[in-house]
Amino acid sequence: MKVNNDFIIQQIIMPDMKPAYKIIFVDSQELDNHQYFNRLSYEERSLLKPYFMEIGGHWSEAHKSFVFIKEVTTGIIQEAIQKANNQFPLSKEQIEIEKLQAYFTPLEISKKMQQSAHICDNDIVLDPSAGTGNLVNGLNIPKENIFLVEPNPEFCEFLRRSGYVNVIQSTFEDALDKRVLPNNISKILMNPPFSKQSDLKHILLAYELLNKGGTLVSIIGKNSLLERDINNQKSPTLKNFINTCKSSKFHQIINLEPATFEESGTICDTCMIILEKERVKELDNLHISSNIDGEERE
Repeated sequence: MKVNNDFIIQQIIMPDMKPAYKIIFVDSQELDNHQYFNRLSYEERSLLKPYFMEIGGHWSEAHKSFVFIKEVTTGIIQEAIQKANNQFPLSKEQIEIEKLQAYFTPLEISKKMQQSAHICDNDIVLDPSAGTGNLVNGLNIPKENIFLVEPNPEFCEFLRRSGYVNVIQSTFEDALDKRVLPNNISKILMNPPFSKQSDLKHILLAYELLNKGGTLVSIIGKNSLLERDINNQKSPTLKNFINTCKSSKFHQIINLEPATFEESGTICDTCMIILEKERVKELDNLHISSNIDGEERE
């Protein structure tokens, strides 16, 4: 498999009003006719990703393209494509991981999320998109108290071999439809998929499962906290999210560095959100900090 070397570089404006550069792959006929359409398959995208990351690019689901936050030249892009085309074909497993958006949570962030959830011995913990269990590994509670939802059968088998007994091979949505999850969940740790704002949707679904007094800690894409138009549809906003969770309060939304998930294969902008499902209806003030150890500021 080879990636077509015909492309154009188009300047775009990101939600923070900063200029960026989008790579649009086309075939020769469309290039001549000035009709530009991205032609990347999952396989081609997976093949290009490590080489585009080396030169500062990341995959943007919103733009359906690789995006660079600094200006890049045609020569640099061509060189990255050539490096990708010189590699061995990707395995089926690598392609499936890309399709599932399996960007595993780094250990440092996993530990920070566990600490933020204040998990106790008698808590019932859910990870609705478990992967290989990074978010729950090391928890000092009985594994019978941990419920993991994961659609990939190989990941599920790995989790079972690791000693987890409540492993549900399913998408989160199907698990909800089939009512196979417990009704006494007190803590939720999650790193949901980000495509088409699935992260915000999954957080809202998970919130509904949470017992009153429980805590949800999740990774969320910064794009899901911004009001903008995607495909002519207005996106949900943070304000809407707060209004939806009227009986909850935010402790923090913590900005993570763009390189936080680089080791997992993506450099998308992310935050860590901490949400408690309170028994009272009042919302505390929203606090934001610039990094995982920084001081809070309103």
